[in-house]
Amino acid sequence: MISFIIPNRGGKNIKFVSDRLRELYKDCEIIVVTQDDEAPFARGQLFNIGYRYATNEYMCFIDNDMFFPKYIDLEGLYKKKKCMALQPFETIIQVEITGENTYTKKSSAKKIPMAKGGATFISKENFRKANGMSNLYIGWGREDNEFDKRVKGIADIKENICHIEHPRRLQLNRKNSLLNMEYYDTTDKRDASKDGYNDTLYDLVSNTVNDGIRYVNVKNIRVSEGFPYKELFDKHFSKKSMKNLDFHDMLLKEIGKHVASKYVLIGVPKHMNLGDTLIWEAEVQILDKIKAKRLYTYFFGTENINIDDNTIIVWSGGGYFSDIWPNTIEYIKKMLLKYKNNKHVFLPNSVFFSKEETVKEINAAIRQCKKPIVVFSREQQSMQEAKKLNGITSILLPDVVLGWNMDKYMEEHRLSNSNGENTLYISRNDIEKIGNQNIKADKVSDWPTMSSRPSYIKDCNAHDWSFDIRKRLVNDAINFIVPYKKVYSDRMHGAILSWLLGKETILIDNSYHKSSALYNTWLKDEETIKML
Repeated sequence: MISFIIPNRGGKNIKFVSDRLRELYKDCEIIVVTQDDEAPFARGQLFNIGYRYATNEYMCFIDNDMFFPKYIDLEGLYKKKKCMALQPFETIIQVEITGENTYTKKSSAKKIPMAKGGATFISKENFRKANGMSNLYIGWGREDNEFDKRVKGIADIKENICHIEHPRRLQLNRKNSLLNMEYYDTTDKRDASKDGYNDTLYDLVSNTVNDGIRYVNVKNIRVSEGFPYKELFDKHFSKKSMKNLDFHDMLLKEIGKHVASKYVLIGVPKHMNLGDTLIWEAEVQILDKIKAKRLYTYFFGTENINIDDNTIIVWSGGGYFSDIWPNTIEYIKKMLLKYKNNKHVFLPNSVFFSKEETVKEINAAIRQCKKPIVVFSREQQSMQEAKKLNGITSILLPDVVLGWNMDKYMEEHRLSNSNGENTLYISRNDIEKIGNQNIKADKVSDWPTMSSRPSYIKDCNAHDWSFDIRKRLVNDAINFIVPYKKVYSDRMHGAILSWLLGKETILIDNSYHKSSALYNTWLKDEETIKML
């Protein structure tokens, strides 16, 4: 009798994989252990948790995108090999799912010798003897290799396993992937008996059985304060290293609090500044998680929107709440007056006024408004500027792109990251630029779309633009930065995107210092981004 334990987070093929396993192993137990939070994925710890729920003598830890194409006598081979753990395949067959119960073979290749993951068969007794898996690794990287050492070598056999094709999984945080390698290289300096399954702590969200499959959902995976390698654990999993997660949760909580009923999103970009398009994409990711219904989306400058007085007007964020850009201030004043009976919520913005007259004009429009106006300021400098506006609610909140789930987006859009060796300088060419910088770089360029309008750009409304063009522009921004190891940028979102991609990032300030203000408010303690 075998307990198949499947680590999971957002896997789309759980039922398909489970059904294939149950077809082959009629009396098996399926346990899906899902990490139900957005903390760094803890694959090794999920196996440690799954072990606790297994009721059979033998276990097979198998990834949520792998299954056997035919019956393999796992127990018989295990006993014959007389090993502690068995990797029951030599060749990986890449497959594509074509139906509810069908798939097509695409290609096949032998696994590389050092690869010890995918599927591991072991008795519960031997798992206990090995003390399970280490708690020190993030994602898919070296945790299986350390387990290989714990069991004195995972044996393998000349069988096949199917792997469902999907976009390459990413470890965008280079610091964490490097730590995985560092921890593996120093395995022999630690005592495995003090780092194992009993040291994996977690909060149980739910434990249910549906159609014969046990679903164990957990969150807040951690170790005790007395864990002897707590300092190493915290390098990966501490709040400081999970700042992107903190930003996401902060944004979701505050925006959800103030956008609690039907709304329209206005002010989204129809220009070639990719930074503003990144903001739009990140906003959609947050807004789609709140309960309120989005009725429609409008480009910046659209003046006629079809809403009643109970519809909230949500303004896309950015750096436009400033008289450095006179046309945007005029648009804000006009819309506040025209829709004075509606609540207005400005998503994280940089607020700056160079003229007292601008403040007076905005305040005159605000006095006409009958419902609350909420301005999320994305750094401390903007918070101070927003205090010049009378009768609004001003709240400090990160730029939405800081909380963007890049892993999810890149996997969905089949984008890959790389480390590269060269240096990029993203150099803006507008009124916010502070002179010329003496920077040596292999490539100096503004956003590529600023010099050449992409051929796929169409003249359509913002609602239609949302389904295709926005994502193409976001992909252009990512692919622009991906090949480089080091990035200088005086475009704030060029720097933020580089930081999210794990590049060595140097941010250069703009004319009214929104970039340095944002850096000092949110990013000054980060290791991979610095101000010039």
